[in-house]
Amino acid sequence: MRGAYADFLDEAAALLKRSKLKAAADGFRTSREAWLALAHIAMPDDVLLCREARELIVKRHHLFVDCGGDALGDMRAIDARLSEIRATVAKDFPMSDSQVKTVHEAMSAQVMKIHDIEFDAVKAMQSAMG
Repeated sequence: MRGAYADFLDEAAALLKRSKLKAAADGFRTSREAWLALAHIAMPDDVLLCREARELIVKRHHLFVDCGGDALGDMRAIDARLSEIRATVAKDFPMSDSQVKTVHEAMSAQVMKIHDIEFDAVKAMQSAMG
């Protein structure tokens, strides 16, 4: 939702005549990309079930946003497949302990990047509002 928040800040900048809010909006757009990168780190492409789960979660989100209740059947099918994936990985996790450690370390570093980006974006927003 960081992208939607950035759009809101752009609109607020125009309505409130506070052009400095655009810097905050840019920060939240950067944050959106950093969050997407975190999802790729947490569910890496080279682990097929992780990639499938990530893609299904994204697809479900788009169906919900774009189609709402009209996509309920498709969203339920996605939920069922995600449940199957959860059950499969609960029985036989598809990553070694060493891979999990590497993913956790990369996630930790990415969360700190997100923190820094959002800290700066909030500072920019506070500065714009005076």
